[in-house]
Amino acid sequence: MIQNTERIRTQDLSVGQILMEDIYLGDRKLIGEGSFVTNRIIEFLMKQNIKLVDIKMTPEKMANKVERENHSESITFSDQIDYFMLLGKLNVEFRYGKGIQQKDYIEYVIELFDAYMENLTYRLKLEQLKGHDYYTFLHAVDVFTLCTMFAREKNVPCLEKIALGFLFHDIGKLKSPKSILNKKTKLTRTEREIIQRHTLNGYQLLCDMGLESIAYLAMSHHENANGTGYPSGTSCLSLPIEIQLLQIVDVYSALTLQRSYKEPMHPSEAITLMYNNKQNFNEEVLNAFTNFLGIFPENSIVLLSDGSQAIIESMDVPNPLLPKVRSFQGGNSFQIPYDFKLNICKMISYNEMSLERLFSKFSEALLSAEDILAKKYFEDLIEWYPSYEWYTHIHIPLFKIMKVLETNHLLSRAKIKKIKETYCHLMKDTMLKLNQINKQREIVLILIEEDVNENELISLFEGILYSEEIYPIVIRKGKSHREIENIINSLNIKQLFVLSNKKIIGITDQTVDIFCVLMDQLEKFLITLSYKNLYKVQLKKQLQQYKYVRSTIEN
Repeated sequence: MIQNTERIRTQDLSVGQILMEDIYLGDRKLIGEGSFVTNRIIEFLMKQNIKLVDIKMTPEKMANKVERENHSESITFSDQIDYFMLLGKLNVEFRYGKGIQQKDYIEYVIELFDAYMENLTYRLKLEQLKGHDYYTFLHAVDVFTLCTMFAREKNVPCLEKIALGFLFHDIGKLKSPKSILNKKTKLTRTEREIIQRHTLNGYQLLCDMGLESIAYLAMSHHENANGTGYPSGTSCLSLPIEIQLLQIVDVYSALTLQRSYKEPMHPSEAITLMYNNKQNFNEEVLNAFTNFLGIFPENSIVLLSDGSQAIIESMDVPNPLLPKVRSFQGGNSFQIPYDFKLNICKMISYNEMSLERLFSKFSEALLSAEDILAKKYFEDLIEWYPSYEWYTHIHIPLFKIMKVLETNHLLSRAKIKKIKETYCHLMKDTMLKLNQINKQREIVLILIEEDVNENELISLFEGILYSEEIYPIVIRKGKSHREIENIINSLNIKQLFVLSNKKIIGITDQTVDIFCVLMDQLEKFLITLSYKNLYKVQLKKQLQQYKYVRSTIEN
């Protein structure tokens, strides 16, 4: 059956086209399938950084597609799949590290791919995968390329036959619904089970193609070393070495390639994440893969070409082969030079990053005004905690550190100001994430008096409310009391928080509970939440201490 959809870049959308997929923000559907594209929709998609969308194919393109498929046997390989173009899309110079420098390896893979594509059945099956889900197609080519080179490095026997299994390892996703493959929100349990069937479906499809001898690669590439994988929960350590290689490359490819619902991970971050989950892999093979790429996880001990040892401190984003290291001889830190006069020979060991060390690196980066590095460590940190502890375990402890440095004049005013700006930006980003994750059940109004300038305290308070699934609307005291009361009534707000440095209440609306919080009280209160489990704190109950009692004031 000919598919009547095509995937295009958002920037190439035109008014009048028809969307063929639902557009989600978090778990909320914002634009439904079948909607006509308008300028407003295009602008919205661009702002949300949604790069690719599915649209209904025009009759002209449908006719051309039917004609191509009717004459598929006469189409040459070069017309169908441009392998060199795909290598460019896969960003192999960046992601393959030293592996791509093995000229004879890449030539071998190119020759092998050409040979496979001379087989009409193989070529059409790959074209079918390309039409069904372009990401899965790119991922298949990526895994085939990198895994074949790595397997050659490991002297895997019968590689000409086995590499075809690398190429078709995800062929079972032809039977996975496209709506689930490209879903932008978390999969349900049922959807996850449907996706996991691709291993068994792939096994059957390869058998149907007469490839029974390599069908096990499609079936078993999601088995883990500790038996937590699928479909059978068998330890991959008991399976052939090519399965263990494929399992590792499959994960690396999935982490470092872009998807419609996620940005690609930096190669070094992906390797670090894999080491933090090393129980899933044959660690010896993972070490070999890391050395093959020459891309190393942070906090690993490496041997340098001058015979000395060093620890990987951080990764240079533009070039993963040039990390910043700290030498054990002298303790000086430096970046691997671009001319590779000094380079890394191999990894000696990996010291798993502890949560305490990760927070320390995050705070050090922030206080050193290394914004990009601080954001990276922050993204790593929030993976360790549930969302309701992002503020109590990360932002508030960091605020306490900043407060000590500021109070004791250990940093200049200019630097403190710069750090606070970055800190507030991080908190705003956290609130956006919480707003996408949580379902905000109630709205409260925060009124900030004119004498209040502590933006970081206000952001902390906002974030704590977001964490409790409360949506705060923040306004500065510039509106009249009547205007504020109109806002309260129009949004049916039941609670108002007044933040000030002196207790002044001018709101007369009797339908709203007012909480008057002095800024020094707010600071003390927030600090008490440090390292607390917010779900056990009973936030609303604790905030009752600041409730404004009208009768007391009026009398």
